[in-house]
Amino acid sequence: MPSVPANAAAEPEENAPASRGFATRAMPADARLRAWEEYNEQALFGLRASTLAAEGLLAEQRNLIVGRSHLTEIVGNTHVIERTPDAIARKPVDTVMMCLMLRGDAFVYHARGAEPIRAGDAVVYDSDTPFMYGFSGDNHQVILEVPRTVFQGRIAEEGVPVPRVLRLRDAAETRRWSGTSARLMLDALRHPDASHEDLEQRLLDLQTWLVDPRAAGADGYVLAAQEFIRGHLGDHDLSAGRIAAASGISERHLRRVFADAELTVAGFVTRQRLERALELLTDPLRPDRPIADIAAAVGYAAPEHFSRAFRAHFHLTPTAAREAARS
Repeated sequence: MPSVPANAAAEPEENAPASRGFATRAMPADARLRAWEEYNEQALFGLRASTLAAEGLLAEQRNLIVGRSHLTEIVGNTHVIERTPDAIARKPVDTVMMCLMLRGDAFVYHARGAEPIRAGDAVVYDSDTPFMYGFSGDNHQVILEVPRTVFQGRIAEEGVPVPRVLRLRDAAETRRWSGTSARLMLDALRHPDASHEDLEQRLLDLQTWLVDPRAAGADGYVLAAQEFIRGHLGDHDLSAGRIAAASGISERHLRRVFADAELTVAGFVTRQRLERALELLTDPLRPDRPIADIAAAVGYAAPEHFSRAFRAHFHLTPTAAREAARS
């Protein structure tokens, strides 16, 4: 079972960092379920957990607050969680969760029946609706939790009366959007000190389109293309044709939807490359990283080409930008 980096703190302090983690592996087997329940009550919501695994519950979790939303990554072995009416009455939670299943098989059982969940699917549920969520083997999921008022005001006015399974792997668009959502959340959870500007907005857009793909329109293609670009800045071949193919549209359509958003494909690629280069140049953990190495990391084969583009964009040389950050 892969490991999620986690710290040992289960109780948040008043000025604790937004990123937290917890794992059961180092605990006695007979203490793991109770500890998992206690951690989840303060990190997500009150639940009841059980497992038939001979080794007991082996589970790890990482949490990150981004704006009004809460991101979670969970890796675990076979187990079941239950949100009971008693737990809801004791501690209501006004949130809606979207769980993206990255690996493993599961089921969700609720008042209207039971549904299977496979890797590539998602389940959306209201935290104050009773349900049972079970995992038949090793599993890996990421969760986006948003306030109920945000979900109903932006995504689905009627809310989620019972848990709803989304078969995201059935269509190319939803596969792309769910993959983008998972990558954004995993990157943020594993690099909590990095800048997450506009992350919540992007995740809410993606959640909206996953719940109702008809709501995406041209914005969905623009975001899919932008996220592909951000994930491939080190590639020399980041042409409009390649970006369009990854986004599921023609190159002509790609240029049109970018133009509707008052952008150009080439301009967006260049800006993302250079802004990433600035982050690398001013990284305090690697203050002496060669500029040629940074140029290559953002897709420039020739350092002199990179330097000219950097100076045209920021009106100073890469060396001057680094020195300014140090001072």
